[in-house]
Amino acid sequence: MKALKSFAVLALLAAPLAPAVAATSNVEVSYVNPQKFQDAGIHGTRGTKDVGRTLDALTKHFEKQGDRYLKPGQSLKIEVLDVDLAGRVEWWRTQFYDARILRTIDSPAIKLRYTLNENGQTLRSGEEWVRDLDYLWGINPRFHRYDELRYEKVMLDDWMKKRFAG
Repeated sequence: MKALKSFAVLALLAAPLAPAVAATSNVEVSYVNPQKFQDAGIHGTRGTKDVGRTLDALTKHFEKQGDRYLKPGQSLKIEVLDVDLAGRVEWWRTQFYDARILRTIDSPAIKLRYTLNENGQTLRSGEEWVRDLDYLWGINPRFHRYDELRYEKVMLDDWMKKRFAG
């Protein structure tokens, strides 16, 4: 019994040293000319790490939703062609802090091209603008209120559900 406890302790100590197995996603996301996107920087900047952080967050969210809505054996390829985040950064209002001013006319929008495959056969493909014109009218508890991309994520969740949920 003592040997079994020693082995369990040793296994727990060695666990962090074991190589991590990378989970493979059934969603492949790419960005076409991100330097030309309308508004991909959370704080309104272009060509900086801010844009990279936004695109990384969107990629992770697409992958998470793909795991949720796609059937086994299906794969989804998404090419993001343009990003326009909710709201606007107005430099004259945000001289001392970073903030996006949200108005109904500044709804989030993402232009994308997608292809859904199953066992090497294309099931569905298309190119479209994903928009949420009513993004300010609903209180949505799905995301933390401090999540900088909460409006875009809710919009993408709804799109993924409509297009790919069984």
